[in-house]
Amino acid sequence: MAILSQATTGDATAFDQLADAQESSLAALRRVQPPAAAREHHQRSVELLERSTRLLARLEDGLLNGNIAALGELSAQAEQMKSQAEGLDWLAAQIRQRAGSD
Repeated sequence: MAILSQATTGDATAFDQLADAQESSLAALRRVQPPAAAREHHQRSVELLERSTRLLARLEDGLLNGNIAALGELSAQAEQMKSQAEGLDWLAAQIRQRAGSD
């Protein structure tokens, strides 16, 4: 909860650190050359991490700048992302299952 505590005082340090970590992870994920069987999973993972990065930026804007409209939209976006993550989990299980049956 330190990130929220800092944000309420106008300190964006924790947000900046988290955003840097996400950007680094995204760059590393983009460098991965997945095997054919995992390409769809990889692409969807990149897209989800991109959405997550944008969501974090909107959360930061909402908290630090009092942008209530931005905060109001985040819950629905987070739920969509949760569904996408669950879809990725299912896809990963399918890839593992196919790999095990070869």
